[in-house]
Amino acid sequence: MNFRFIPLMALGLLSLSAQAASVKYDDFNVNTGLDRIKWNESEAARFVDNNKLTLGRFLYGNTASDTGLTMESWNTTIPIAAPIKGLRADVTVDNIWQSESCAANPAVGQSSARLIGSFFNIRPGGPVPGDRTGDVLAQIRARRTSNSVDAPGVMQVQGVLSQCTNADCSASAALPGASALVVQLGTVTPGTPMRLQFSWDKKANTFTYVRDGNITAQITYTENDGTAPAALFANMSMRNEIQNCTTQRIKGGISGEFDNAYIIQ
Repeated sequence: MNFRFIPLMALGLLSLSAQAASVKYDDFNVNTGLDRIKWNESEAARFVDNNKLTLGRFLYGNTASDTGLTMESWNTTIPIAAPIKGLRADVTVDNIWQSESCAANPAVGQSSARLIGSFFNIRPGGPVPGDRTGDVLAQIRARRTSNSVDAPGVMQVQGVLSQCTNADCSASAALPGASALVVQLGTVTPGTPMRLQFSWDKKANTFTYVRDGNITAQITYTENDGTAPAALFANMSMRNEIQNCTTQRIKGGISGEFDNAYIIQ
């Protein structure tokens, strides 16, 4: 058996060489999230702590073009077998990031915290499996857009009634004959609790949106609501739509807490 002896001086040089190769990469000592230059991924959170559900999602637009948006919904979904009549929850947005924009991209980014569900389908001939076109969605949300003229951090609280206009529901529009696409319920800033609710009165063809029990708006519709949606769901959600941009990696996102969730049946 042959043994190889390494002089102590050589061992010392090897140790120094190993130390010299160790370089601090990130100490995470900033409050603006992960460094987008050092890390490919962005932040995401979904957990229960202090008896509240926390959802948080921050997203990057892609850098392959100066058109369109990178979209994602970060959800907690309720398993249901039939459309519900509405949702209610206490919602507090902790942080909203919609302060970046791409001058070359005319698309408008947005981030929102919301309660949302699907209710019926108005596609001529009925829904097609795997295609959400014609699904009617109702939601109540706190939202800020990338082109907002409000003071920093201010979000618009809104009720929405829309139909999906493509297969994955990445595009939407108002229902024909509906009284509105969006109704306004004031503004809110991070850290301010809200009680948000929307409900469906099928007999009256009406969705009602309520903030804090006393700020109310309605949207009425005339379409036939007797056909179930292609994709049935109800959830609490963070929605991000972030501008794509070739010159910079645009970031947007939102985080907050949900509590006291109710299903209206």
